[in-house]
Amino acid sequence: MLFWTVMIIQYVVEGEQITTKLLFPTEQACAAALKPIYKEIYKHYGESLAVCKPTDIPSKARQKITS
Repeated sequence: MLFWTVMIIQYVVEGEQITTKLLFPTEQACAAALKPIYKEIYKHYGESLAVCKPTDIPSKARQKITS
């Protein structure tokens, strides 16, 4: 079973902490997006945080089967 995963991004702009959450249908989808998104955030805002947190809510995403 696949579960929704939330990407949590935190960074500071002019002394204000910004927290953004993005929802992904699988942990794998979140992990694939994490590096490029974090790279851009870090480039513009420096010290920051981005993590993927799986939920316990099932998603209807289908995994591709490769042979």
